[in-house]
Amino acid sequence: MDDITNGDMFANLKAQTWWGVADRFRNTYDAVRNKRRIYYRDDQLISIDSSTPYYQKLITELCTPKRDFDGNGRVKVESKPDMAKRGIKSPNIADAGIMCFSPIIVPDWSGWA
Repeated sequence: MDDITNGDMFANLKAQTWWGVADRFRNTYDAVRNKRRIYYRDDQLISIDSSTPYYQKLITELCTPKRDFDGNGRVKVESKPDMAKRGIKSPNIADAGIMCFSPIIVPDWSGWA
């Protein structure tokens, strides 16, 4: 976002990553279905091969969690206990797919002996 840091916008890395993947799906929809004259870089789009194992389950699970907010108004992904209250199982396949798009965070090991 323009003047908002990731720490101010998202409750955690999981929420940031889910948001980023959702952006890729919106961009791809715009580019393909709406034939928008906006040109996106490859890293702003997403494509899932329909022959991917568990494809239908993945698509269903990607649509399952709701956007939620923490006590400070930051975006977070609906918790698994909250989904369970709605009778929905944990979206494990979607979580695994989302993790593939997580930003790489390199730990600072300089203080370790």
